[in-house]
Amino acid sequence: MHPAVTGNYMVLDQLTQVLKTFDGNEYIAKIDNLSGATIGQHTRHIADMFLRLNSGYQDGLVNYDKRQRDFQIEESAAYAISVFENITGNINMPEKKMVLESENPGLSFQVDTTYYRELHYCLEHTIHHLALIKVALQEFSHIEVPANFGVAFSTIAYRSQG
Repeated sequence: MHPAVTGNYMVLDQLTQVLKTFDGNEYIAKIDNLSGATIGQHTRHIADMFLRLNSGYQDGLVNYDKRQRDFQIEESAAYAISVFENITGNINMPEKKMVLESENPGLSFQVDTTYYRELHYCLEHTIHHLALIKVALQEFSHIEVPANFGVAFSTIAYRSQG
């Protein structure tokens, strides 16, 4: 199994385990330290990126600017968990050449890429958003957060050197 797949399995499992601990409105609470964003919004954004990559896999073209933004993901932790279970069931795909496309005004481009490169991008992007979610989770003392939640693998390795 490719390391980008393994890494994504690890961080998405961390996220789903945390989501399973919510017992109230923590998921949709507006967090002042996140400029009023919610954990659900960050979770939806993570899912959107994987869903976009998955939908572009067949034709070999991915454009993260064209995310579908499934708002049910940001409103229901249980639904988000089911989406992530589906994502992890579909990311162990063979490597293939792809094209990354962006159509933002003044910043449009196409560049050659690969599936594993984009999967690695999704991994790093997820870790970044987990770090933001970790900040939000400080609002809720009853939720236990894994020690390396939202910490890059390179940082974990660096810290383990002593």
